[in-house]
Order: sequence, then structure tokens, then C-alpha cells
Amino acid sequence: LPTHPPRPGPRLSPAETFSSPIRVPARRSQLDSSSAADPPLSQLGPAHLRIFAMAETPKGKAAATDWGDDCVTPASETPTPAKKMDKDPVFGDSVEDEHTVECIVDPSNGVVSVEPGMIKTTRDELNTKLFEVLDSHKEIHPKMTPFDRSKKKAIIFQGRMSGRDIKYANPYYDGTEGWTNIHYYRKHFITTPKYLAKRLAEVVKVVPGFNKEVKFYKRVTHDDGATETEPTTLDEIMQMDITMVLPPQPQSRRESELSRKLEAAYAEATAAKRQRT
Repeated sequence: LPTHPPRPGPRLSPAETFSSPIRVPARRSQLDSSSAADPPLSQLGPAHLRIFAMAETPKGKAAATDWGDDCVTPASETPTPAKKMDKDPVFGDSVEDEHTVECIVDPSNGVVSVEPGMIKTTRDELNTKLFEVLDSHKEIHPKMTPFDRSKKKAIIFQGRMSGRDIKYANPYYDGTEGWTNIHYYRKHFITTPKYLAKRLAEVVKVVPGFNKEVKFYKRVTHDDGATETEPTTLDEIMQMDITMVLPPQPQSRRESELSRKLEAAYAEATAAKRQRT
């Protein structure tokens, strides 16, 4: 495409070209001239800083400048306190409430289940602090290796699935589900229920993000094999007759009933996906 040079605009006179509403002193002598009430600008420091030597403006009033009376210094007002929302308007849960740690002790085998909350940062801080306090009182199992001690975990999590393999269930889940005082692969206890309950009640008072009181429960097993939890106190836990018995080693993950169901569902979903493609 052919290009055309821009059309010349109307010529402006030098006075029209450099006209500006900003008033600039023409001579240095005008900078030094001032009233008797104000000191001369030459006494206010270097020349490149004199532009900041302006008289203070009363609070809430506009300062007369070359840009107009729009430079307003806000008046000092008492800040309005933030409104605390107690209940969420949709779910009804308290948005300001701190998490309450729950601790369930099973006197029949010594397994302790802890619910430290869903926030990872506060949960890890609680776990680390709990391990440090237990270790300082020599209440950690002596079989803990230096590598395991470096992780500083007083409670260890076992989920339904084993790592990234979604086809099989975690064989160590049943009996030690969630955060417990059982080491990986059920090699040994990390600490005893009494030590854990006592130190947990101390740690929640210093770690932020948690209520200062722990809710303690005990797991009761009936004759028919059914289990339920009942509220208890720390003093009752310290007086309990607890038997320390590690849960039995699980069967192979491929042989468990849940693993077979998951494997069948995975195969069915894979076949259906192949049919769609």
C-alpha cells in the first residue's frame, strides 16, 4: 500500500507553543525573594530539594497549587474498627474460630488418633513442636532412627490410598487411619498415649491457630466388636490401664477386599474411556 506523509499542522507561535498554566520563576533572584515571615528559599538546602520546602497545610483543607485546589490533606479521624464476622452467611461456620484439637485414646492397644486440622502450616508447626517437647523429655521411642528424628513428626498420617497409586488401598489404613502415634509400616510406637496426651495439652497453648484446650476421648470396644468414643479428661487418661500392642501387619494390598473393589472400578472406568475415544 502507498504511504502518505503526514499533513503539516498549523504553525504555532513560540508563545503559544510553550504556554503553560505552571508559573515558573524567570530569574534566580525571584527564588530568593520572600516575605519577612518566611525564610528565604536559598537557606533551605540544595537547589534540587527546594521544591519540597512547602508550608504545611491545615488538616482537612485544600492546598493552593498551580494544579488547582485538589491537594487535600485528609483530616485525622478515628479509624473504624473492623467488623468481626462470627458466622459464615452460607455455611454457618465460624470464620474467626480457631481449630480445636481432638485426641482419641484406645486403651486396648495404645493407639492414639489426633485431629490437628486441615491447615497444613499450623498442623506442621503443631507436629514439630510436639515432637521437640517429647524429645526434650526423652519420651520418644528409642528405636527412632536419626533419619526419622530429623523429620520431627510425633504423629504420622495414614490415608486410604497408598501414595500416588489410586488403584489400591493403603494396607496400613485400617486400625491406624488418620494421624496416629504409630510409625510407618507399624514398626513401633512413636510415643505412649499418656506422654502424647500430656504434651499435646501443653503444646496447643503456645502454637497459634488452635484453641487452648484439647478435647479428649477414649475408644470403647464392646463384646460384639462394635466401637464407640466417649468423652474423657486428661486426668482420666493418666490413670488408665493402657495395653501397648501394635496393630497386626496388614495383608498384601492386592489381597484386601477394598483393593479388589478399587481395581475393578479402575478397570471399568478405563474401558469406558476407551469406548468413548
